[in-house]
Order: sequence, then structure tokens, then C-alpha cells
Amino acid sequence: MKSATSAQRPYQEVGAMIRDLIIKTPYNPGERLPPEREIAEMLDVTRTVVREALIMLEIKGLVEVRRGAGIYVLDSSGSHNTDSPDANVCNDAGPFELLQARQLLESNIAEFAALQATREDIVKMRQALQLEERELASSAPGSSESGDMQFHLAIAEATHNSMLV
Repeated sequence: MKSATSAQRPYQEVGAMIRDLIIKTPYNPGERLPPEREIAEMLDVTRTVVREALIMLEIKGLVEVRRGAGIYVLDSSGSHNTDSPDANVCNDAGPFELLQARQLLESNIAEFAALQATREDIVKMRQALQLEERELASSAPGSSESGDMQFHLAIAEATHNSMLV
């Protein structure tokens, strides 16, 4: 691993190394990466650091971590430029901080949506949830993204507050 003089946190350095590995090898979308244990040994870091790096890469849309099934490369052709200034806005926050923030925001949005939702909103949420369930059942890497996105968007739209959509 790089020297400790770097301004990046260890998981960020490892995430950059894994990203470079994906780009340089090159792995195709849907291909499985080596297990966490092998990546940790290869980079001489702990599995905890590898896990945090993988969460960061998953948030950026580069990989999908499937519990018990492995780590899969996603098609990120242009949709997630990790070197853009916007992508680095939250670099100081760790992946767990980002997940906590998302959980806090989404739970409050869902609570507000429950108070504001119309029958049409509920139908839209159910349809999005059914799509997500079908995508999850197909178990193809990255296949549940559309339904998941539609479901969360339907919840936000049910608030009838454009600032939350």
C-alpha cells in the first residue's frame, strides 16, 4: 500500500487501487473480482479496509457486492466519472457516514411521504417495488438498479415537495 503520508484515508487509497485494477486488467461488466481476502492479501491491507473501499466503489457505481456471491464489476461507461470534481465532494466522508446520511434522509422522506401520498402515489410505489423484486429475482449483477431507483423516486415524489425529489 502507499505510504501513510498521503492525505487520503486508507480505504480511499485501496479503493483507487481496486479501481485501477478493474480498469487495467480489464474486467468486463458482470465479471467477478477476487474475494475480499485475496484483495487484502494482494494489497497487504486488512479486510476491513478492503470492505470500506468496496463500499465506496459500490456507492460510486463501479462494483456490486453481493453477500455470499462475490464482488461484480458494473458497467460504469461514463455514468460515474470518479475523477470529476462533483464525485470528490464527499471524499472526506467515509462510506459509513454516507450510508448513515442516506438512511437518515430517506427515512424522514418516507415518513413525510406516508403523510402526503395519494392513491396514485401508492400505486406507483407498488409498481416500482414489483419491478425491483423482479430484477432481484433475475440475480444478474446490477439488474436491480432501475427498480430500486424508481422505488426511491416514487417515495420522494409522494411527498409532493419538489425539493425532496
